[in-house]
Formats: sequence, structure tokens, C-alpha cells
Amino acid sequence: MRFLILLVTIAYFALAAASFDYVIVGGGATGLALAVRLSEDSSKSVVVLEAGGTGFGNVNITNLRLSRSNFGTPEDWQFVAVPQTHGGNRVQAQAQGRVLGGGSAINSGMYTRGNEIEYDALETLGAKGWNWKSMFAAVKKSERFFPPSTPDVQVLNVTFDPAFHGIAGPVALSLQALNISRLFPAVVVPTLRALGFEMNFDSNGGRHNGPSWNYLTVLPDTSTRSHAVSGYYLPVASPLDNPGGSKVATLNGANIILSASTLNTPKILELSGVGDPNVLRSIGIDVQIDLQGVGANLCNQPMSTGTSFLMRNGTVDVGNAIRSAILDFLSRSLRS
Repeated sequence: MRFLILLVTIAYFALAAASFDYVIVGGGATGLALAVRLSEDSSKSVVVLEAGGTGFGNVNITNLRLSRSNFGTPEDWQFVAVPQTHGGNRVQAQAQGRVLGGGSAINSGMYTRGNEIEYDALETLGAKGWNWKSMFAAVKKSERFFPPSTPDVQVLNVTFDPAFHGIAGPVALSLQALNISRLFPAVVVPTLRALGFEMNFDSNGGRHNGPSWNYLTVLPDTSTRSHAVSGYYLPVASPLDNPGGSKVATLNGANIILSASTLNTPKILELSGVGDPNVLRSIGIDVQIDLQGVGANLCNQPMSTGTSFLMRNGTVDVGNAIRSAILDFLSRSLRS
């Protein structure tokens, strides 16, 4: 029997002040995956602390088409960047999931693994064993791939490599064929090939050069989001989870794991006195551990999905009643 407890929104549990083998701070994708894996050992007790709510019953989470509706809501930490000097001093929103499942609950569901060169670079920096080969095997274990149907492959010319995917993991990966516009197989792909670009058979193999099909973390039978909550947590959830109340409790853990996201984990460390002494002292925090890398050297990867094409009327037949609102909007725009 598993001993896994979930505390959300500073909830109080009857075992306050008790000791746990593992206290995981942050119930996002990584935190929930860790909790479920660690709780497989029935002799260990695990508790997960999540600052946000459960998100249960929130259609903006389950329906990927509404994912952007979570931005700027209580499900989002609503972080903003400092004014960007080389971007006209604009302030950019930095959406960050403040809900069970973290970013996996509010993102767009597009699934793309990192490049093999990036993973191999981790090992050169001193993280022994963290390389493309080891990570590739691990991420496939988390995936439950639903291959496109034969008609989809034939009509849309979809490509994929089964060797790059897992079939027994907790998070579903599928191609939503109904949401694919004929614009892509009829116009975009032939145009790119005419320009000298070769299709990438499957970008999940660690190489991204060239256009490729993008898969979504969606359950194909219900077309709903598959994420850390539905894939990892709910299958093992027990009636003891999600207690109510608003009292403050003290929890002791033999092992404390910070898994509060790229942006919040450094914040917790710095508030605890772990970080760059110059930064900590400037805001009145006593230095406990001098660790200057905390809160620094963030490398983010911008992604542009706003590419526009001006096309002749009647060139493409796209959009219909069952496709997503985005594609219907694109259809109307192309025909106007």
C-alpha cells in the first residue's frame, strides 16, 4: 500500500508535525512523478506540498483548446520579466502553473524533446550520467504513444518512428488528426521541400532540423489533456489525499526535495538563505550557504508560433465545423 499524501493551498492534515521520509515541495510535473515513484516503496512515506489548487473540474485544464484561458488566473503565478532592453523595453508575461500538475496543466500540450546535443552538454558540465542516451530511455518510460491511424498516415503523409516512443508510460501522446488543416500537407510541406528543406521524420529522436509533425499530450479517445495529474497522481490517489482546513502545520522530512519550478525553486532557496551573498544581504536575508549559482544563468528557449502567410484566394481548402476554433479562424482569414 502506498503512503502518499497531497496537501494543497497550505492545507492542514491530522499528521501535522509528524515526520515523513520525503517532503516534496511543488506538485508540478516533476514533483508528482517523483512522489508516485518514491511511494512505490510501501515502507516510505511521501507528502507533496502544492501552493495552488487541484484544478479538478476546470475545463480550461482538460480542454487543450482553452489552455490559454488559464493565463492570468489563479492557476498562473503571473510572473513578468523585467523590461527587455533589446525588445523595446517591453514587459513579457511568464506563465507558470500555480495548480496541481504545474505547467503540464496549463501548457498547450505540444510535445517536443530537447536536442541530443543539449542533453549531452549536461554531462560535460559535471552531471555524470545525464546525457542523451540515459535521458532518452527515461523519457520513453513516461510516454504512452498512440500511433496515427493508417488513413491519417496516408492522407496527411504523417511520419513517425516507433523506436523514438514509449507505449506503456503514464502520459499519453497522440496526433489530433481532426485538428490538422489541409494547409500543411497540401501547401506547407511541398513549399518547404521546394525551398530545399527535407522533412524531419520524427523530431523526438533528438534532432530538430527540418519541419516535422508535432504530437500532443492528449488522450485520443476523449481528446482531453493527459498530464502529471491524470497520468501519475490520479491512478494512485487515495481518500486521505486533498484534506481541507486552513491551519498552519509543521512538517518534518528526512529528505526535502524542492521541485517548485525553474522560477520558484531558486526563490525558496534564497528565502532560506541559500544563494549569492550579495543578493541575499541586499534584501536583508542572512546567508546560510554561499551558493552563487542560485537564481542565475537561466537559459530559456523562445518559441514562435505566430508565423503568417499571405495566400491567393482559393489556394487552400481548410477548416470545417469539427476542427478547432483556431483553424476555423485561419480558414476564414485565408478566404477573406
